Amino acid sequence: MAATLGSLVSETKRNRLSLIGSLTEDAVLHVWDKVAQFVETHMLQQKGVSIGGLGTFTFSKRKLEVGNNRAILIQRPVFVLSERFKQTHSLHCVKKHASGQVPLHPLNYTQLSNMTGVRREMVEGAVREVLQALSRAVAAKKSIEFDLKDIGRLTIHDGKAKLSFFREFIYRLDGCCDMEGAFRSSSTDSSICSIISNPQPSSRSSSSLSLPRIVQPVVVRML
Repeated sequence: MAATLGSLVSETKRNRLSLIGSLTEDAVLHVWDKVAQFVETHMLQQKGVSIGGLGTFTFSKRKLEVGNNRAILIQRPVFVLSERFKQTHSLHCVKKHASGQVPLHPLNYTQLSNMTGVRREMVEGAVREVLQALSRAVAAKKSIEFDLKDIGRLTIHDGKAKLSFFREFIYRLDGCCDMEGAFRSSSTDSSICSIISNPQPSSRSSSSLSLPRIVQPVVVRML
């Protein structure tokens, strides 16, 4: 049976050395729900989030010229597994290209404390100890199905790691919630593309990203 977020939380609570013993399992799960909400909120603002000991949620962006002064802007949410985690467990995963133009933010434990009503040090402990349980499960060669609420599922099996984003999350990122039937599976690594016209050079500094007006959103499957 695959290890899930729920089973990892249960293992954490059984650990006699745990520093979050005053938190119930539901409280720890609530913390992780808010971690996922924190990630989603930032990505909807075109910002990435780094979770220490796990990895980074960010974007891959590229523009393809298609002629007639038109281009396709391909934006794809990506998850980059922590290099240390990957090397510690000798994991293999498809290398993702992350845009250097996306600002990255670490988890804000003070903000998460306000979101959960749990003391900051307990929130940080809940995140840290669940990730430690995850690391132990991987070291024990267990299969992993680790869900981040409304975002996606991290799977680790036979030394291979992959995070698949849920289709509804991708819809929200690109404003394509009305595109029913565009994806046929419950999760996807598909790219989201938008047709853009009349590209104009940015008058802002190189640290800012200014995108042309979106004319027609389309979805492209990336295999």
